[in-house]
Amino acid sequence: MFKSITKFHESRSDRTLYLSDITTQFIADYVYWMKNEAVRYEGHKYFPEHAQTVGLSDATIEGRLKYLKTFVNWCLKEEMLKDNPFNKFEGFRKDEVEIEILTREELNNLLKVVKGHSNKSFKNFRDYVLLHLLVDSMLRITECLLISPHDIDHTNRTIIIRSTNAKSRKARIVPLSNKTYRLLLQLQEENALFEGEVDDLLFLSLSGRMLNNNNVLRDFKKYALEAGITKRFYIHLLRHSAATHYLHHLEMLNRCA
Repeated sequence: MFKSITKFHESRSDRTLYLSDITTQFIADYVYWMKNEAVRYEGHKYFPEHAQTVGLSDATIEGRLKYLKTFVNWCLKEEMLKDNPFNKFEGFRKDEVEIEILTREELNNLLKVVKGHSNKSFKNFRDYVLLHLLVDSMLRITECLLISPHDIDHTNRTIIIRSTNAKSRKARIVPLSNKTYRLLLQLQEENALFEGEVDDLLFLSLSGRMLNNNNVLRDFKKYALEAGITKRFYIHLLRHSAATHYLHHLEMLNRCA
């Protein structure tokens, strides 16, 4: 960070850099320089010239600002600075990243492919139920894999996501469609055929234990490839896609109302 901020200062002035030079405007100009003038990997012996492009990534800028803020806080503590220049700093605008989602057709093709395999084995049927739940409920994969049979409310046809299993650490109730609910009941019947001790979970591996995220991703990637999906596939893509289509559906309903 020191080398970076020194290089920035030298590009603007011939005089020595002092602590008093680090003002709110200085920080704003430093961010602009990193974003639009600094050369990525400049002088790095392991990166070729074509990789040394102008403009640092948002993550790099955030990291350097974090280090600078830590240094400034230390200077304030040691009474080497009177005022914190970050108090009036408004931050910087990050590049907007457009998230690529699966179309409705791609989601339907994926469901068709997995359904086509669902009668081949317990594993394939379990994958089909898991995919249905992911799309229907828009749950995170870890939340799904931690669901216990006791988390299903059969009266209201909902699933309780316990606070210990939720990323937000807040419990919530998730409604289920009739089809997903029926599939979960069928999966419970299949799970009852396990012999010996098994984990108290809804989605079980062939050994009766909790499924591994990486194994689920590996298998779902194969299904996606068979469904003709060429986009980069990851499990959370299902959540992004289902949520986007759901919000679009609500928007259309509001327009018609």
